[in-house]
Formats: sequence, structure tokens, C-alpha cells
Amino acid sequence: MPLTGHGYVTKCMINFAVGENGTLHLRPYVMHPGELLNDLIKYPPEGDQYISGDGNTYELACYQEVENHTELRVWYENTGAPDTADSQLIVDIIVQYDAIIEPRNVIG
Repeated sequence: MPLTGHGYVTKCMINFAVGENGTLHLRPYVMHPGELLNDLIKYPPEGDQYISGDGNTYELACYQEVENHTELRVWYENTGAPDTADSQLIVDIIVQYDAIIEPRNVIG
């Protein structure tokens, strides 16, 4: 999703459906103009570089500055067997913009 102003990513919420069994791997990140990538989650250096779950809900605090034309992206890998049901999840990334632009009433 492309962003339209300057602000900060403040939270990343991920909800994995029951039955995923950790087979769906996610990595939420921001892609800044000029192809500069910043992960929204800090991973252990020796561990997996993704988040997974089974019926889990994660609400993770983030602090990542963003600007106009930055894109919010989620890398994913489904390691489940091909004959299993499609994966289901919800990912919400919360952005606090520095300025709020309100539409003006041009009629009155």
C-alpha cells in the first residue's frame, strides 16, 4: 500500500487463523523511495527472519519513519502442502501521519 504523507508506523497487528500450524511465514516491512527496505519487526540474529503462528494474534509496537511514496509491504511464504486449504490471516499496519488534511466545503 503506498503512503501519501510523512509520519510514523506505530503498530503492526497480525492475526493468524487457527489451523495454519506455522506454515505461513510473514515479514512486514516498509519500502522507502529508492528501494530502501526497513523491517517493522526485529528478529533475533540467529533465528528465523519471519513471524508465523497458529491461531495467534500479535500486536507489536513499531517506530519507523515514513514519507510520501513509501510503501507498506508484507513478504510471505506458504510452506503448507499444495493440497491444503488456502491460508487466512489479517495484517494491520498503523500509521500516524504528522498532518491531517481535511476536505473543504467548496459549495458554501
